[in-house]
Amino acid sequence: KASQYNLRAALRLEGVLDRRALSGALDALVERHQILRSTFIEDAQGARQLVHPYLPVMFEQHDLSTLEPAAREQALQVLMEEEAGRDFALASEAPLAARQVILGPMSHAVLLTIHHLATDGTSMTILTREFMQFYDALRRGQAAALPALPFQYGDFAAWQQGALGE
Repeated sequence: KASQYNLRAALRLEGVLDRRALSGALDALVERHQILRSTFIEDAQGARQLVHPYLPVMFEQHDLSTLEPAAREQALQVLMEEEAGRDFALASEAPLAARQVILGPMSHAVLLTIHHLATDGTSMTILTREFMQFYDALRRGQAAALPALPFQYGDFAAWQQGALGE
């Protein structure tokens, strides 16, 4: 069961939510990082990563705004636990999933879940920061000023395996 390997981030957003910018930020993140638009198969050649030009990401929406505050927070915790247990079909879908949770008219949460095969703790921090940079820029109608990536996560993982002698 793949769920034990998920890394997650829960982001609280206060103010008017720009759903188009949120979706665009997710798309931009996936475009920037090959690993987030990869599937993984095992065949006669062994286990392989397939990088796709585009791979849709599951982006669910949940509205908890009608619940009382205590029930709302409890329901949010349940959604976060569901994300911890999310199983990814890595042979056919992106190793990334997202949920937008409406907590109120000016309060939202975004839950990002990435399979461990596609990230580590340090990289998750970077991905979360970049996601927010894309969102902030798109909300203002601008392009995010992110430098070109010197390497992809797959390059780092290959280097790390080589350094560990695996």
